[in-house]
Amino acid sequence: YDSTFNMKGNSDLQITNLNAGISYKGFSMRWIMDLYQTLSRDSYDKNEPFAYPLDFKSHFLEIKQAVILGKKKKLIITPKLNIKTQTPWQTLTDFTIIQDYSKSARRYTGNITASYNLTRKINFVAGAEIYKDHATDQVDSSFFSNGKKEVSYLNQAYYLQGLAKTRFVNFILGARYDIHSDFGSAFVPRIGLTKKYKKFHFKVLYNNAFRAPSIENINLQDSNGMKPELTKVMELEAGYQLSRKSLLTANFFDITTKDPIVYFYDDSLQTDNYKNFGGSGSKGVEVEYRIRDKWGYIILNYSNYSVAGKQKITDYVVHGNEHMLLAFPNHKANLNASFKAGKYFSISPTLSFIGERYGYTSFDTAGNSVLTKFSALLLANLFVNTTNYVKGLTIGAGCYDILDSEFGFIQPYNGNHAVLPGPSREIIVKATYEIKAGKKKQK
Repeated sequence: YDSTFNMKGNSDLQITNLNAGISYKGFSMRWIMDLYQTLSRDSYDKNEPFAYPLDFKSHFLEIKQAVILGKKKKLIITPKLNIKTQTPWQTLTDFTIIQDYSKSARRYTGNITASYNLTRKINFVAGAEIYKDHATDQVDSSFFSNGKKEVSYLNQAYYLQGLAKTRFVNFILGARYDIHSDFGSAFVPRIGLTKKYKKFHFKVLYNNAFRAPSIENINLQDSNGMKPELTKVMELEAGYQLSRKSLLTANFFDITTKDPIVYFYDDSLQTDNYKNFGGSGSKGVEVEYRIRDKWGYIILNYSNYSVAGKQKITDYVVHGNEHMLLAFPNHKANLNASFKAGKYFSISPTLSFIGERYGYTSFDTAGNSVLTKFSALLLANLFVNTTNYVKGLTIGAGCYDILDSEFGFIQPYNGNHAVLPGPSREIIVKATYEIKAGKKKQK
């Protein structure tokens, strides 16, 4: 829309992260707090007159206990409790620049899993899980689709998996059965074959997945109602150990999703909505080479995907190119390496090649969206670390996006939104100090 603003002073990001855990024998507990406090002037298809706060708050708690039973320790039972609380996209302001939004969602998950080694080569895993989603709308004038300030959903699941190792191949056979309070039941099996023959290994996997609609998927569903997503994944992985220190692997995948849940904006009602579209999917290959030695390591990988022959969601397609989706490159390659430079220093370069991408950037004189091709680019980073001067102390300095490639975040659907600018070249200085505590050895 030919409207811009200076990011300075209009794009604050303050991050607070706390990760605390404790473990003793088979017991473990962890709590993570992750807070993002931001300022933004960016809206759906316009720039607001001044910046407004937009916050994301998350808390995660896990308590787990592994109990080993029997003299031969063949049975392990692990009960686990997870509590997740999130308040995303929170906008509570004293002015009417945008609509207030504050919905807090909490998920309580109880899980118990049993693992039993029938023999050295046969293992069974069985378990049950139940979770409850509960959400509260904290804005006085806003309600959920049920007309209330609160909404809850319940899901229970039961799963079983068997692993049998034989001389020729290892068999994995499993299944999960979900029962959702609003969306019925789903049976999702998985089958796998794996084996290593000297320097060669392979894996064949067929897996189904069930995803129930989230709280806002249900709350903002269109008049056609909402159904869960069902996904089928087929993978074939093959690898060869070129030497004692290097490995080459390739993974071929095919993903098909039925009734994908898709976001859209209703212009006539001026509301956010979700609906099920017919289907989507992709297929492709990932190749990776690894080598590690006394001098350091190198990890090089390449990935390619295509949506040709798959059902497509209209808002995601690139017209004139049946292989691509908006915003995502068909080709991507990464190099991650680290080299020791003497006793005290290490040099770690990383390179990411991102192939051509497509996105909608403007309107023509007739009011039609203009599809733009973005050239391939290279993201280059370099980091230097020094250690061993002081025990436990590591000091490093580096530069991200050395080439200042002007990477942009393209909207992955035709939503009348310009490309968001990514970070420019950054200089980083980092210091860490690690304290190790342990028992003193007694003579």
